[in-house]
Amino acid sequence: MTRKKQTIIFLALIFIFLFIYMRFSGRHFTPEAVLNANELGLHYGPSEKVLLKYHGDENNMLVIGKVDERGLSVIPAKRSMLVFWKLEGGSVPGYIGFDYPDDRAKANYSSKYSLIYGITDLDEAAKADVEVIYKNNNMSDFETAGEYSMEIDGDGFFFCAVEPVDNESWYYINKTVIYDKNGNVLFNDIN
Repeated sequence: MTRKKQTIIFLALIFIFLFIYMRFSGRHFTPEAVLNANELGLHYGPSEKVLLKYHGDENNMLVIGKVDERGLSVIPAKRSMLVFWKLEGGSVPGYIGFDYPDDRAKANYSSKYSLIYGITDLDEAAKADVEVIYKNNNMSDFETAGEYSMEIDGDGFFFCAVEPVDNESWYYINKTVIYDKNGNVLFNDIN
């Protein structure tokens, strides 16, 4: 066997083993591929498109895709072995959709990424106001962490990075209000 044939065979074997390793270890070349693989595993999707790739730090990323008009796919990914991406440990939000048939918007808060994100299916929606509340073990009741105003894009998606009060508290969305471009209230949800 000539050296050229040996080189071709060795390169083919390397690619085959790399493919098998990636297939069974849950590693992917892009964060979007992590999103698609987890949607397949969680039995929903695939996402129509990726709406946001938000870096927590240089090795972590929250990937948000639009599944349909009433739901988002939220998957945290982290860098692995310098060039690959895999599912980040801990909880996986997965599909975030409307709770009730008459709901018209849904907002959520990611504590790890300090990010508010949400979706609405109202065509006239232009702006979202979201109130975040928090509580920790030393508090007797919830307090307001802040009220945030966000623009809504053509997909009905909105997001805002926030500064947490502290890292020991639990954060929840208390109120979501959707406005049209004239400032008229289209949807008001108070939890």
